[in-house]
Parts: sequence; structure tokens; C-alpha cells
Amino acid sequence: MKLIKKSLNDTIIYGLGLALAHMSAYLMLPFYTRVFSPDEYAVITLVLLIIPFTRYFLSLEISQASVVFAVDEPQKRAEHISTALYFTILINIIVYVIFLSLNVYFEFFDIGFSHLLIICFMFFSDAIFYYGLNVLRWNLKRVAYNVINIISAILSVILTFIFVLYFKYSIEGVFIAWAISRFFGAFLCFYYSNSDYQFIFSYSSLKNALTFSVPLWLGNIPLRCNTTVDKLLILNFIGWSALGIYGAGFTISAIMNFIIISVASAITPLIYQNHENTNTPKETAFMFLSMLIACYFVTLVFSTFNKEILSIMLSDTFSENLMTIPLIPFLL
Repeated sequence: MKLIKKSLNDTIIYGLGLALAHMSAYLMLPFYTRVFSPDEYAVITLVLLIIPFTRYFLSLEISQASVVFAVDEPQKRAEHISTALYFTILINIIVYVIFLSLNVYFEFFDIGFSHLLIICFMFFSDAIFYYGLNVLRWNLKRVAYNVINIISAILSVILTFIFVLYFKYSIEGVFIAWAISRFFGAFLCFYYSNSDYQFIFSYSSLKNALTFSVPLWLGNIPLRCNTTVDKLLILNFIGWSALGIYGAGFTISAIMNFIIISVASAITPLIYQNHENTNTPKETAFMFLSMLIACYFVTLVFSTFNKEILSIMLSDTFSENLMTIPLIPFLL
């Protein structure tokens, strides 16, 4: 029961932090759907669709490996964490430079170079921010993890209002706000765990980390495809407006992720640290079952009050389309 008690405490702490952080996304949804058209919101949906790939895939999931090796070899902690960070930075820079260079000639996206540069910088900042948060989580610095998450979320909301409403930057203002808030969040992450970062790059550490992380990377490909194919099909066969409306509904249904991420954030480091405990499998199974029950009740509530939630969260243009079919209960 020790693992359950510890995990429950951590889940509540992570849950409160994630609730406040994710609340900003829900508070911004009524703003987005009332300021932007479905076509414009589709761009936001598409960018959000790409973020998991730039956050996890470009770096080959090395952020998962570095912290595991840091726990197993505390004497080489800074070496493992620093090497993986520099690899993440390097691979991101290389990919974005190649992409921006090719786009000048082939024009994959019919938008200005400066706009693409802002989006790429946002992706880069998000990847580094995620890496820093992951290190904090594995260091069990729960308070710092949550405070930084909340500060970044609040800063993102404030800057979005400033750039969109005051400076009239439209969609670009959203991406500028995201980029700045994530970059500042990454800075705070490194500040609160600065002892883990040094000017060290070890090829042997990199090799070991990639040996561990690449199978994780390969194993996540079906998951990423599963979360991507629906939106790409809608975009290609129905259009941008339909993608924007679907994306708004998907954002509401993403409340389910709050439960799953809260539990996963708390339990993953504890499982690695208690893997030799004979009670760990049973306690892990019990927490998994508890999570499923919680997800069931969330689905029940959102299914029962589907129309009421839509009318509050979305503008008439979005809510009228989503009320014609029970999309959100299905997504949940």
C-alpha cells in the first residue's frame, strides 16, 4: 500500500498543477472560437497535432532514457541528462534549418517565412520546455514542476490577449505567445535543476540512451498515427472549416488526458524506483483500475450535459455543428 499512498499523494499534487495549467486551455477555447473562424482555428488544431511529433519524435524519446539512466547511475547524472539535452537541441535545430531551407524552394506551406520561423521556434521552445519538465518530474520536484507549468500557462494566456487583441497579430499572435511562454518555462526548469546540467557530451551515454529510447520511439508510432489520422482525413476530404470544428470538440474531450497524465506523471518515476518490490504490480493494477473508473464517470457527465457544455465553451458557429452529432462523448 506504500506505493499507492505515495502515488495518490503525487497524483493529487500533479493533478492540481495540471488542472490549473490545462484550465488555461479551456478558458482560451471560448476566446479562440469567438475571435477566430473555424478555418483559422484549424491552423491551431494542425499545430497542436504536430507538437507531439516535435516534442517526442525528433529527439527519438531520448528524454525518457536520460532520466532512467540518471536514476540508475547517480554518479553520472549530469552526464546523462546534459548529453540528452544537447542531442535534443541539436536535432531540433538541424531539422528546422533543413525544413525552412527546403520550404523556400518547394513551398510546402503557403505562408510567409517569418510566420514559419515563429512556428518552428515555438516547436523548439516546447521541446526544450518538455525536456526540462521531465527532469523535474523525475527529480520528484513536484512543487517546482507544478509552479512552472502554471506560470507558463498563465503567461501564455496573457501574451495571447496582448498579441491578438492589442497588436492585432491574429493567429501569429497565438504562436508568438506560446513560443515566449514555453521558452520562459524552459529557463525556469533549468534554473530549478541547474545541478543536473553541465557542459558535458558523452557519446557512450548517448549510445546507451538511444539504445533504450529507440524501441520506445518505435512503439509509440502506432499511437501517434492513431491520434493523427482522423484529423488528416478530415482536412483532406472535408476541409479546413471541418477540421477547426472537430479540433474544438477534440480539445473539450481532451479533459480525459488530464486524468491519465496526472496518474502517469506521478506513478512512472515511482514504478522505475520500486520495480523490485513484489507488491508493485498489484498496486499498479489497482491504480490503473481506479483511473478507468474515474474516466468512466467523466465520460458519463460530459455525455449527459453535452449541449450545455458546448453552448458555454464554444461560439454558436462551433457549437451548432457539434450539437448535431454526439462527437464529444465518442471522443471521450
